[in-house]
Amino acid sequence: HSLAGITISLSLIIDNAIIMTDHYIHKGNNKAGMPILTATITTIGALCMIFLLDEKIRLNLQDFAAVVMINLFVSLFVALLFVPALIERIGLTKRRKRKSRFKYFSRERIIIRFTHFYEKMICLLCRRKWIAFVCIVLLFGLPVFLLPDKIEKDTSFAKKYNKIMGDETFKEKIKPVLNKALGGTLRLFVEKVYEGSYFTRNEETVLTITASMPNGTTLSQMNDLIIKMERYLSGFSQIRQFQTSIPNARRASINVFFQKEAEQSGFPYQLKSNVISKALELGGGSWGVYGLQDQGFSNDVRDVAGQYRVKLYGYNYDELSAWTDTLKNHLLSYRRIKEVIVNSDFSWYKDDYQEFSFSLNKERLAAQGILPGELFNSLRPVFARNIWTSALVVDGENENIMMNSRQSKEYDIWALRHIGRNIGEKMYKLDEVADITKSQAPQEVAKENQQYRLVLQYDYIGSGMQGDKILDRELEAFNKQLPMGYTAEKEAGYWGWNKKDHKQYRLIGLLIIIIFFTTSILFNSLKQPLAVIFMI
Repeated sequence: HSLAGITISLSLIIDNAIIMTDHYIHKGNNKAGMPILTATITTIGALCMIFLLDEKIRLNLQDFAAVVMINLFVSLFVALLFVPALIERIGLTKRRKRKSRFKYFSRERIIIRFTHFYEKMICLLCRRKWIAFVCIVLLFGLPVFLLPDKIEKDTSFAKKYNKIMGDETFKEKIKPVLNKALGGTLRLFVEKVYEGSYFTRNEETVLTITASMPNGTTLSQMNDLIIKMERYLSGFSQIRQFQTSIPNARRASINVFFQKEAEQSGFPYQLKSNVISKALELGGGSWGVYGLQDQGFSNDVRDVAGQYRVKLYGYNYDELSAWTDTLKNHLLSYRRIKEVIVNSDFSWYKDDYQEFSFSLNKERLAAQGILPGELFNSLRPVFARNIWTSALVVDGENENIMMNSRQSKEYDIWALRHIGRNIGEKMYKLDEVADITKSQAPQEVAKENQQYRLVLQYDYIGSGMQGDKILDRELEAFNKQLPMGYTAEKEAGYWGWNKKDHKQYRLIGLLIIIIFFTTSILFNSLKQPLAVIFMI
């Protein structure tokens, strides 16, 4: 960014020097200094806004801004002091005009023709000012695309509005055309700036190797697989170091760092190709290789978990899980959302871990006079595992005695559902009082800032902007229902225009104020700067 700043600022220095040179030669004075000073100070003021941005963006652009600002200050001294003195020293004077052989294409004729065209256009706009006004308004845009899809009020206007907006023909055919025709540049700003991104910082070249294994894998199996890849990487002297992380039995990653000389060569790309071949040779799981400027590699065949992400926090895990299921059912009510995944943390791919769960039929339990606690105590001795019974002291240390039910290995799901059991004198079958289902569930209990955390992921079939609107609307309504201590929020992206913090709009306002004051000093007027601001 510093090199880019030097390149841009040199062009600005040359521009100021050219303007002052041309004015001094033709007019014989340095009265162009004030406009140059004003334009330069305005540019410096605009660049100062970078130092008021968020830290992540500021660190990326502050070197660029500092270089340009310093060179702009230098350009002032060059244009205001050095250029006039140099012209006087070398004796530059205005050249005499040469008569053009081609009178039709002479400079004077071109200027006269353009002036006549410009005069006619100004006269036309003065006679029909509404044309210019309508064009300017449409060019800027009307916020028709921000109109809500539905008004939650019971009024005659709301009913007519909802009837028009809810019509399928209007939504699919008419509304998109109106948004493009009347939205103007404002629509492009609102829709596209959020999707934009900032350039990342120039960091050290790192090759990332990931490995994932299916559910049921042990930690030792994953460790053995990663050791084989580590042995392979140890054979390259161009590698400065590599760092291995195995957070659990199913996931692992290796970050490879290179020697300074190797970073500037083609070795990282060669190693990436070799690592991909080695990963295919090792097998044993799904591998991924990422980190360089070209495309990454992955042989993972699992489905993507979903790009829309929601975090839920609460202080009671069971209650948080119930609220999570409520939000999940709300989202599944939309036809364009086919599946919602619940987990303890976000993942790029769907997890193949599933659990059996059963929901009690309260009416049947009440009819048979069985309490939920009695049902659980009846099933626990037959199917439970790792039941703590007592502890013994062995060699000075406490050893826990755990018991497993023998039937837990012999009985399957069918037996759990249909074999009759007794609670006192009451006979029941689990299939009669509960429904057993197998579904995806979180593997572990996660906490963040002393709160339990669950996450939702899903994909929306359709426009990304529409999907964001639906999620924002659902979260706004859902948070109003949550009790104190529970929150649901959308996972924010890493890059782009920040929707939550409106600081960027305040900075734009501050920039307009800077432009107003600098141009007011130049024009010695409080009205003329408004013309400059409106042109911007």
